Amino acid sequence: MAFPTILAALFTLTALLSYLNARFLRLPPTIGVLLGGLFLAAGVAVLGRLGVQGAQDLPRHIAALPFDQVVIAGLLSFLLFASAIQTDVRALLRERGWCSPSPW
Repeated sequence: MAFPTILAALFTLTALLSYLNARFLRLPPTIGVLLGGLFLAAGVAVLGRLGVQGAQDLPRHIAALPFDQVVIAGLLSFLLFASAIQTDVRALLRERGWCSPSPW
């Protein structure tokens, strides 16, 4: 399986888990996606025990991925963007003393 295919599958699963969390569970997004990932991993483990061929091969495919390249080349930019977009710049500047408190 090629790297872009794996990356697309991960993004699709994450979007699906985020939607299910927002629609039904209403947990904080990070916790909802984490719990969804745990349930998906448990489901793959159960399917592997039941003898489903694709689920038995999945751990081997994941172990074959170069983890350092996946994180540095593929995911780090998205993680940095997500953390930057959630940063409250006004609160950061107030903490630093460069901005006066908001009158609201």
